[in-house]
Amino acid sequence: MISFRFSLTPDDFANYSIYVQLEAPGKKQLIFKKYWPIIIVMSLVFLINIINGFVINKFDTTITIGIPVFAFIFLGSLFSIKPRLKKLALKFAANAENASIFQMTDYTFSDTGVIAKDNVKEVKYQWAAFVKKVETPNYFYLFLHSANALIIPNRIFRSQVEKENLRQLLSTHLSLDAEVGHLIQQ
Repeated sequence: MISFRFSLTPDDFANYSIYVQLEAPGKKQLIFKKYWPIIIVMSLVFLINIINGFVINKFDTTITIGIPVFAFIFLGSLFSIKPRLKKLALKFAANAENASIFQMTDYTFSDTGVIAKDNVKEVKYQWAAFVKKVETPNYFYLFLHSANALIIPNRIFRSQVEKENLRQLLSTHLSLDAEVGHLIQQ
C-alpha cells in the first residue's frame, strides 16, 4: 500500500489540459491534418504568383505581400495554441465552482485499487476503472476515460524509490491494455 497527500495546483491542471488536447500521441497529427489544406492552397497561390511574375515581368503586390502576411498570422496562431490552452485552463482553475479539483486529497494505492478522499468526498477506483496510464517527465496520468484522469505530479515523491514503488504497483495491477495498449494503437 502506498499513500500520498497532495493537492493539484492550477499549473498541474493546465499541464494536464495541454497534454490531453495537444501533446498526447496523435493530437499533433490531427492539428497538422486540419491545417494542411490551408498551407497547400496558400503555398500554391504564392508560388503561382511568383512564377507568373517572372514570366510576364509583373508582380501582383497584393498577393505577393498578402500571402506572407497571412502566413505569418497563420503560423502565429498555430504556435500560440499551447499558451491559449494554458490560459483557458488557468481561467477554469480560477473559477470558484471548480475549487474542488484543487482540494487537499489523500490517495491510497493498494492491491484492491485507489481511494481518493478529501473533505467532501471519498472515491474508490478499482484497477479495472483505469483504461490508460501515461507517464510524462512530470506526471503520471491514470485515465478513467479519454478526458478524465487522476493526475499524480512527480513533485509529490519524496524519493526515487517511492516513485518506483508506485510504478511497480501500477504495472502489477493495471491491465496490459491500460499500460501499453495506447502505444500499440498508434
